[in-house]
Amino acid sequence: GRMKVNSRLSRPSGEGSMVLQDEDILETIKILVNLRNGKGEVDDIDHLGNRRVR
Repeated sequence: GRMKVNSRLSRPSGEGSMVLQDEDILETIKILVNLRNGKGEVDDIDHLGNRRVR
């Protein structure tokens, strides 16, 4: 959820509200465009660092 979005957007995890803001949508679109253009890296879904233990 929000923790993963904050980490992907390089934001502190404890700051901000729990709902999506306009800035979140814009940053996500920028990341997707950069990925499409060959810049950046995709997350490895099988890596244990991408999983959260409850």
